[in-house]
Amino acid sequence: MKKKIYQLMACVAMAASMLTACQDLDSAYNNLPVLGEVALSGSQQELTMTLTCQSGSNNFSTNGYFLLSRSGDMNEAEQVGAAYLNGQWTATVDLLPATTYYAQLCLERKHGVARGPVTEFTTSNIGEVRVSSVTSSSAYLYYTWKRDDYSATFLVSTSPDLTGATQYDARRSGNSYYANVSGLSSGTKYYAAVRLSRTGGVSFTTPTTEFTTLTTASASISGSDILGYGGFFVEGSDGSVSSNASGNSWEGYITGETNIYVYKPYQKGSFSYQNVPLYYYQEYFEYGRTTISPTNTKGTCSMQRLSTYQVELNILPHSTNGATTSRSITSVEIANSGTAQAICTAATVNLATGVITPTKNSSAVWSQSAKIALASEKASQLYYRSIIPLSFGDGEVKVNIVLNNTSNMTYEVVPVTLPASTWKGGERYTYDIRVNYTRNDVEVTVSDVKVTPWNNNGNTNIDIYD
Repeated sequence: MKKKIYQLMACVAMAASMLTACQDLDSAYNNLPVLGEVALSGSQQELTMTLTCQSGSNNFSTNGYFLLSRSGDMNEAEQVGAAYLNGQWTATVDLLPATTYYAQLCLERKHGVARGPVTEFTTSNIGEVRVSSVTSSSAYLYYTWKRDDYSATFLVSTSPDLTGATQYDARRSGNSYYANVSGLSSGTKYYAAVRLSRTGGVSFTTPTTEFTTLTTASASISGSDILGYGGFFVEGSDGSVSSNASGNSWEGYITGETNIYVYKPYQKGSFSYQNVPLYYYQEYFEYGRTTISPTNTKGTCSMQRLSTYQVELNILPHSTNGATTSRSITSVEIANSGTAQAICTAATVNLATGVITPTKNSSAVWSQSAKIALASEKASQLYYRSIIPLSFGDGEVKVNIVLNNTSNMTYEVVPVTLPASTWKGGERYTYDIRVNYTRNDVEVTVSDVKVTPWNNNGNTNIDIYD
């Protein structure tokens, strides 16, 4: 019986000894502290941060370190040596951006290791490359990074994963790295990032930034064109419009759907495509429009003729039976009849709609000086004038022949009754006007009007090309 009691007491003592050993691992027995969570401090934009953990007294010179892993089960954890000061353990580490880490403080003595809880944290995204001054073949890349102990290389590729990226050495200015990138293809989407590395530290590549090089387009009107030079207006996708771009050519970048307005002949001055000046002395006006885009930079402006109409007055002086007179034709007028709208001497044209808006009117749009003696029959003389193409109905316009009598210095206006006709753009109206002197009077007779197409030089299409 006593032997059994001694054996039981020995088992209890052994169990107590085992329990004491276990307390080295999970309690304050032998003064191993219960550890708290790891705290993080420092600038995550610079990716060098300090891990700290409170542990209380360190009277037993415990060796401390942090375990740092990117796996929640702490596999392949990196051991980072820690220093003790004023009740806490600290360690400084370089970390990757936008990465989740798991950290744990460990204190070890000869009886075992005390482990604190695992703390999870995620570093911030350090930003992307910025792009400016993009052209059809180049761009300016820059990246803000305060630390100057890293080397930087810009990567540019047409692939989102930077496959086959072209590398550009970065230069340092202030707190930024930058590079002027050239040799790019126009109208192409690119992806850019920067690779940062440091000897003895981490290396990483920033997230990619997209940018698209500009697309160019151009157009020109040959100086040898019989119609002369033209002008261009370019309406961008943002609604902005360039002003009367050039006298004979245009070239620019296309960033979206773009309207190209072309007109001929070129007019100097500041005006929009909605009010291009038109004057009565212009014998023609052509305009066209086309739309291009970065994916379709070629187009044709089909020019439309906004023809003036031409009125020809073929004056045939005549003297009956050799009658002589001191009278002569001094001018020929085309005038408003006074019953309709005034004849337009200046207007504007909206290139988008072709609508003409009169800006100046005159009762006598044209007065042509003449010196035609009526003393004897002379060869006919042709007078003509192009008029802004606002239609006029029958009887709304009149023609006057002004006579001068040199014997008494008087002037006489002889009205000419024209045959029934309506004047409109794109046509030529020819009137044979016979002015006959019969000793005592002047007789004017007018033949039927001859109407023919007014096709001065034809239309010319303007090509837009890349």
